[in-house]
Order: sequence, then C-alpha cells, then structure tokens
Amino acid sequence: MYKIEIIHNLLKIECKALNFLKSAYYSDLHNYHSTCKGEIGNKQYCKDCQAEVTKDEIVKGIDKNHILTEEQYKLYKEAEQNAVITILGFEDLKAEVLAGIVPFVRNSKLILPKTDKSSDITAFCSFKEAFKDLKTLAKCKMNSRGRVVLGLLFVMENDLIFLEMPYKQQINWERISAEKNMIALKMPKEPLKLTTFAKDYIKQNAKEVDLSGIKEEKKLLLETFFKESENETFAKKIIEEHDNPFIIPAKIDKEVKVE
Repeated sequence: MYKIEIIHNLLKIECKALNFLKSAYYSDLHNYHSTCKGEIGNKQYCKDCQAEVTKDEIVKGIDKNHILTEEQYKLYKEAEQNAVITILGFEDLKAEVLAGIVPFVRNSKLILPKTDKSSDITAFCSFKEAFKDLKTLAKCKMNSRGRVVLGLLFVMENDLIFLEMPYKQQINWERISAEKNMIALKMPKEPLKLTTFAKDYIKQNAKEVDLSGIKEEKKLLLETFFKESENETFAKKIIEEHDNPFIIPAKIDKEVKVE
C-alpha cells in the first residue's frame, strides 16, 4: 500500500492505493545446499574489483558518476512510494464501455481514504459518493515509481477502483486483426447449423461454480508429487499407464497399505 493523490485543476484528495492482486507468483521450489541442506543465497560482488560485498557496502545510483547520498536516496524512496492520479476528464459510466476494456486491463487498484485526519476521510467519501450517484467515469494518467500510465477511475460495488490501461501502441492490434480476418474468410456463408446444439449444451450444463476450492496448479502438483512419489508402486503404475494414452489411470485406494 502506498500514498496517492487524486488531482484535477485545484482539487486535490489524498488517498492510499492497494493492489487487488498480490505481487507476481513465484516458484515454491528454492535452492538448498546438498551437504547441510542450508538454503542457498545470492552472492553479491563488485564487477570491477571482484570483491564480495555486504549490504552495508552497497549504495544506489544511476551510474558511477551519479551515486546517491543517503539523504538523496531517502528522498528518492519517498517520491517513489507516492503516486499522483491526474484526472484528464469525466464522462458517463456505461456498462458497454467497461465490458469493452476488460481485455486490456493491466493492473487494478483499490483506492482508499487516508485515515490520518477525519477531513481526509470526509473529502474522499464525498468524492466517491459523487462518482457513484452521477455514474461517472474519469479518464486519468498516473505518475507512479518513475512511470506514467493511463487509467480509468470509477466506483464499482461501493469501491473506488483504478484500472491501469495500455497505451495504444502497446496493443497487439495488427496480429489480432490478421487472425480475425483469416477466420472471417473461412467462415461458412450459410447459417451455423450447430448453434442450436451449442445453446442446448450450455443450458443443460449451466450451474453455479464455486472457485474457492481450486488450488494453484504449482502447489497442487508439488503436493501430489511429494505425497505419492513415496509410494513406489503407485509411481510405477502411473508411468506404465501413461505410456498408453487410451488407458484411464486407475484410482488408488489411499487406505490400502503397499508392501
């Protein structure tokens, strides 16, 4: 979470931002020493003199001629941790507009009020309620951590949301258009005969799905591997059955002891 300011002309509202998603997913496997089982760290060294360095010996800079002092680095970090959302204009919030931007959303943030002063909370909540009542969408740019990104600001289910959008030149329009045109050329001229069957299939299989019980694939695969690789008979059977793709692997009774 970091501080953020929403500004438009003379208006300024101090807030804080929280990413909806956690930082990038990382592997659950780490490096360990084969002898003592200790975790392996990253060796840091100077590329000029080849000397190993400690954290206390490391300083920040752009290049050798522009090394930051401790005070400069402190100011830089404060500036880096703050962000500014500049509202460029307001327009009506329409469902079809939101539906059209879904494929292009790069990041999403929840915008919250600062809680230092009651006046900050009052200003923020008044601003958010006005957005909600007027069904307003704001087109913005955000300056954050040395980057300037485009974005949209609006209220959804009583939350003020900022969606980061790509610049026009970053969208893969040429490839998308080429693929769509290729499909259009091969589409049959007559009405699609299987559409009715497809609709019936979807209706027959329509049901609410609870996604909360689904585990992340990497963790699930690792858990399964470590649990079942201890059972040599099971591992051997899996290998044999997977040699023939037409054989469905047999279910193993977990309570049966393997001698």
